[in-house]
Formats: sequence, structure tokens, C-alpha cells
Amino acid sequence: MKYIVIDKSGARGAEKDLPAELAVKEISFPLIHEVVEIERNNRRQGTHSTKTKAMVSGGGKKPWRQKGTGSARQGSTRNPQFRGGGVAHGPQPRDYSKEIPRAKRKNGLKHILAHKANLNSLFVIDGLKLEDYSTKVAYEILKKANILPSETVCFVFADGDQFVEPSVRNIQLVQAMNAKRLQAPELYHNSALVMTSEAFDAVSASFK
Repeated sequence: MKYIVIDKSGARGAEKDLPAELAVKEISFPLIHEVVEIERNNRRQGTHSTKTKAMVSGGGKKPWRQKGTGSARQGSTRNPQFRGGGVAHGPQPRDYSKEIPRAKRKNGLKHILAHKANLNSLFVIDGLKLEDYSTKVAYEILKKANILPSETVCFVFADGDQFVEPSVRNIQLVQAMNAKRLQAPELYHNSALVMTSEAFDAVSASFK
């Protein structure tokens, strides 16, 4: 499992082996799926709501007599089959959040990083230091590395990269995140994972 080094101009360099703390013997996709889905569900508001026949407005009288009409018997004008009636088995507000053990989540993130390396989709930009906010410069670096505009990108930066985050987050198809707050869905679902060398070192150190 290797990652691809990019210089600060965007030129691709050598491929290097993942450090031992990020390498895994076999990628566990069930683990990745569980971690990603739990994080996605934890973001859900769960405020969806429909009205049952007991909640909708209207008297709900019996629409016609029980027998003699030739039509099927009906008990209320607010039954689900009538216009203006309630919804049967519709969604109600609920809490989707679920706890996940810290060690399990951390292990899931490691497997995502290893998976990206296995796909040759893990890039580390060496020595990236922007002197000012510049979306154009950040875009040109990713374009020269043949990452943009064909792929969606998760860009991971470190705390000291004060000009990097504002420069990359305006680029279409790019999602930026801090190395201290990795999010599994963004890491996994974006096609390419790009990290500054400082962010890569910080992430590697967190798995020791």
C-alpha cells in the first residue's frame, strides 16, 4: 500500500509505502461501512413527520352507509385511501444517533486510509505553504497533479495551514477538513484523498 507524493507545484513524484501505523493486513469493508453509516446517521435531524388519521383535520365521519350502496364499506373520510386522509405507516420524528466505540471508529478510519492507498488515490503534498488566500493557486496544484477536475477530492490540512483551508474550500468538488477532525463519510466517498505533509504526519502520529 503506497501513497503518491506531490510537490508544492503539483508535479507528481515518487510513491512511498504507508507507515506501519497506517498499514493493515486486510481491508475490512464491513467495518468501513459500519463506521461511515453511523457517522452519517448521527448527522440526521430526524425531524421528518407525517400525520396519521388521528392527526389530520376534519370530522372523519362515515362517508356512506354500511350497506346497500354497492361500494366497499368505509368507516371514516380520514382513512389513508381518501383525499385529505392520514398517512399510513409514514415517518415520525426519531433519533438516528448511535454510539460507536472510539477504538472501533479509529480502526475504521485507518482502514479507509489504507483503502485509498490501495486504490492509488492517496496523495500527500510536500511542503505546501501558501503566502496568501488563493483559490486559483490551490486549484492549479490539484489540476497539475491530474486530480481535478475529473475527481471529487477530500482535502485534509493541518492546524498551521492558515491559508490552505480558505483557498481549497471554495473549489468545486473539494471538501476540506482538519486532520484532527477526520470524518469517515467524506474520506471514503470522495474519489481522491489529498493531504498536506503536515496533516499526513499528524494523522500518522494519532494512530501510534
